Amino acid sequence: MTMDLATTEQTLLDVWRDVLGVPELTPDSDFFDEGGHSLTAMKIVSRVRRIFGVELDPGVVFGEPTVRRMSRLLVGHRPADATS
Repeated sequence: MTMDLATTEQTLLDVWRDVLGVPELTPDSDFFDEGGHSLTAMKIVSRVRRIFGVELDPGVVFGEPTVRRMSRLLVGHRPADATS
């Protein structure tokens, strides 16, 4: 699935809002400040895999703790890169 940055960011924002249960989340909201923890990171990684076809290590959520930063990372990936 090829997506531009704006579409990726909006899709990922919807995922984070749902998983974290925070409807007012913004692209710059911090995962940890919004109640994120290891279980919610796993849920986000699982949804990213299903929606974007990209396999991420759960540590990526901790290293890229905002939707904006993670979106930029995802735009650089393609499904074929998932195992590289």
